[in-house]
Amino acid sequence: MASVASVKSLTAADKLRDLLSQLDPHGSPSSPTHHSSSSKTSKDTPKSNELYLLVQAADEISQRLRNENEALRDDNTKLRSNVVALIEENNRLNEEIRSTFVSDMLRLINIDDGQSMTDKESQIADLYTKKMRHLEIELKDAKEKLSMYETVWQAPNDLMNCLKCGALLPFGQHSNEHNEKFADIMT
Repeated sequence: MASVASVKSLTAADKLRDLLSQLDPHGSPSSPTHHSSSSKTSKDTPKSNELYLLVQAADEISQRLRNENEALRDDNTKLRSNVVALIEENNRLNEEIRSTFVSDMLRLINIDDGQSMTDKESQIADLYTKKMRHLEIELKDAKEKLSMYETVWQAPNDLMNCLKCGALLPFGQHSNEHNEKFADIMT
């Protein structure tokens, strides 16, 4: 694809070179319309060799940009494939962790109370106990945040607004059933 574009640009450059070769040594074409133009415009126009150098430099820059563009496209394709591979690996590892967790939990459930646990099983039990403690702490923090949000509704005169209807209630004596119904609606 890039070679077809470069062939087209080379043929265009060749055509321009042929056109420039038709120019006389003074830089003006043999057509009579250019001879009739003012001397000011002939001074402003570049000579044929300058024009040739400019076109050649533009052609080189264009070719470099095409090469860089192609390299960037290749890099982009490689990055996309790497991201897809990472996502697939991540999904595979997550599935492996889930299956290991489930099998370990099933093994712990099937252990008889009278049967002594092996060291590995006790390590697994300790690990899951720690995990459960961590989850309990997170649950406690979530409950504290919920409690904090409930107290945000507290008015300056030590009255609290009902979460459902917004009615002012005495501080600490709001209707639990009213708020529980509202919490059920929210979930």
